[in-house]
Amino acid sequence: MAIDPRKRQLERMMEELNRIVPVPKTEEERARDRNEHMGMYVGFVVEAAHGYHTNRRTGYPDPSDMGMLTRTQQLGLAVSYGGEEPPAHIKQAVLRALNQEPDGVTDERLAAKANRLMVEVFRLALERFRAKLGEREA
Repeated sequence: MAIDPRKRQLERMMEELNRIVPVPKTEEERARDRNEHMGMYVGFVVEAAHGYHTNRRTGYPDPSDMGMLTRTQQLGLAVSYGGEEPPAHIKQAVLRALNQEPDGVTDERLAAKANRLMVEVFRLALERFRAKLGEREA
C-alpha cells in the first residue's frame, strides 16, 4: 500500500513549519521559564545589594543621583539596608521603580503586571539578602 503523495507533502510542510515556528510551550514549561527568569532577576538585585552593603561598610557613600542607576541597582540599593528604612531619596527612587505608570508604550494591564513582578522581585531579593547576611554573620 503506497503512501499518498499529498499526505507525505503535508507531513513535510508541517515539519518545515515546526522548524520555523516552534511548537507553543506547555503551561509547565512556561512556569519553569518564568521561575527561572525571576530567580535570575532576584539574583541580580541581591548582587547589587551586596555591593552597596559592602561599600557602606568600607566607608563609601551610597550613590546620590538615583537617575543614574538602573531599576535593578535601585532595588539592590534599597535591599542593601536589609529591611531598615533607607534614606528618603533612595526610598523615593525605589517607590518609582516599583510603580510603572501606563504610557504610550506600556498599557495599563502590562504596567500592572510589571508592578506585581517588581514587588515580588523586591520581596524575594530582600528575603535572600537577609538570609545570606545572616549566614555571613553566623
